[in-house]
Amino acid sequence: MGHQRSRDRYAALAPCPARVGRWTALLTAVLLLSPTGCSSAVELPVVLLAEDFDDDDNGWGTGEGLRLEAGAYIVAPPPGQRVARAADVLIAQESTIDRSRTTMDFTATNAAFVGVECAYEASGGTSRWYLLRVGVDGSRIERQPFGQGADVTTLAEDRSVVLTDGPMSPQAPCLRSDEDYRLALAVNGRTVLEATDPEPFGSGAPGLVVQAAPASERGDGAEVRIDRFVVTGPDGTADGR
Repeated sequence: MGHQRSRDRYAALAPCPARVGRWTALLTAVLLLSPTGCSSAVELPVVLLAEDFDDDDNGWGTGEGLRLEAGAYIVAPPPGQRVARAADVLIAQESTIDRSRTTMDFTATNAAFVGVECAYEASGGTSRWYLLRVGVDGSRIERQPFGQGADVTTLAEDRSVVLTDGPMSPQAPCLRSDEDYRLALAVNGRTVLEATDPEPFGSGAPGLVVQAAPASERGDGAEVRIDRFVVTGPDGTADGR
């Protein structure tokens, strides 16, 4: 079933100006394998968001289970629950974002998985997205179409790359063309998954997702400390700064 991302879990996000923080110096070439196995470089030089979490000027939202603390964004859902967030500045650009690279640094406790969403769009009470996630049961790239109760498709999976209690840094390039959507997941500098969707979704805002483990498995709720969240796009992306 679809989920919605919002400031207070239910209200729609409103646009606000972007503020580029200290993470503007970053690698902007995304390396992916082509269908023939040859490496190709995709330049994504426009910084759409470089978040240092010193404040909430970019509109992530705070409240129950969500707080800013010492330059980090803390996401702490109750056992078994999922939280999905996107910054207002990214929501404001979602109609133009169809080629992006997201980098996130985090440390997780009692989480079932942590992931990056791309191509997220809500419509008619449901939503669709790609999810590139690393969890206690392995890493996956998933496709969720519109529709209440619509089945999630696993596009790629590696059960050997799992979520740990130490610092982790996933990177998720999501690249749309007229023919397909090419997605990849790198964890701590190593590409672990690649997938191509021949029925590509449209544009949408990148975001983050945290799924807490059930209380019976891993304690009394998850806490994920996110220290960095950077999104880059190609030249010509609206409002990139």
